Amino acid sequence: MRRAAIFIVLVASPGYAHQTPAVLGPAGPSADPLALVRIAHGVAIRGEGGHRFGCPASWAGPERPLAAGGVIFGADGTYRGDETLAPLEGVFALTVHRDVVTALVRDGSSSRVVEIGTRVTERFVTSARLDDIAAYDGAIFLAGVDGEGGLRIVELASDGHSATTTIAADLRGASVELAAADALYVRARDGRGTRIGRIEADAIAWIATSSAVLFGPTLVDGVLYVVDDGRLVRRDGDAWSIVDETRRYTCLSRRHACTLDALYALDGEGVHERVFQMSSIAPPASDDAECRAQWIDFASEAGLATTVDAPIEPAGGCRSTGGAVSPSLLIPLLVADRRRRRRRER
Repeated sequence: MRRAAIFIVLVASPGYAHQTPAVLGPAGPSADPLALVRIAHGVAIRGEGGHRFGCPASWAGPERPLAAGGVIFGADGTYRGDETLAPLEGVFALTVHRDVVTALVRDGSSSRVVEIGTRVTERFVTSARLDDIAAYDGAIFLAGVDGEGGLRIVELASDGHSATTTIAADLRGASVELAAADALYVRARDGRGTRIGRIEADAIAWIATSSAVLFGPTLVDGVLYVVDDGRLVRRDGDAWSIVDETRRYTCLSRRHACTLDALYALDGEGVHERVFQMSSIAPPASDDAECRAQWIDFASEAGLATTVDAPIEPAGGCRSTGGAVSPSLLIPLLVADRRRRRRRER
């Protein structure tokens, strides 16, 4: 039986502006960070011929999973390539330390740190509520805001020992994230904007402040970069200079900068090259109806064309004028339509 390709171009409804797919950054192993790319609906998994769409149905949701070091955290399991571990509930943040994915898990007001190896290994438990985790200089660091608005830093050494430091700061009501570059940095965001500071022994040296959103920093070839209100900027002495404002950047991670639809590698001079494009994502290699529906849903929101293989009966074998399309091919469309209807009702 011959097969023909039916091209379906689906245009996202303006009502789904908040659902627009976006590139969120590289999430592959240290040696190959682009093997897995986080997007705002599923993931992009690189194989032969390029990246394919990874369906949320494959890990039972969520649509925007946490992922790092090639590991995807889903509702029904933790996935690393073809290996599946038991699900890990409450994962809040991730880092990669010596090629081992390490997770910050929150349970109510307590926090714990677990390593994702051939099994899940608990490394640390505290009654404090912590907000982020990062690997820097051979150790794992955790951060949170204490009741007085100070920055609480926990250092986990490779020998298992831990040390906690509280730095006086005006962080009450702020969310904090850690970033490792030439030093350990904290990014604090509240209703007034965003600040980035270098964490020193007993103080925070604030190096960037903006009423808009800041991302980073990341260190590339000795140059410290930050994204400030969509512009890529670099640190020159004690000042910042604009590197690129022709694009609007939306993330900065692991020597890469994101726009909504692409990922760019950085070097010491600025933007080196585009290394990933949303429009290059191919359909999933799956015949599962829910997976195909999620692909069509993603493609419609991203403005992509999807290709559906439809069987064509041999001459004289059709029961109606023209080629006969298998009813099974309509299932993804119907499922996607139901998903859109449910979203409108929410």
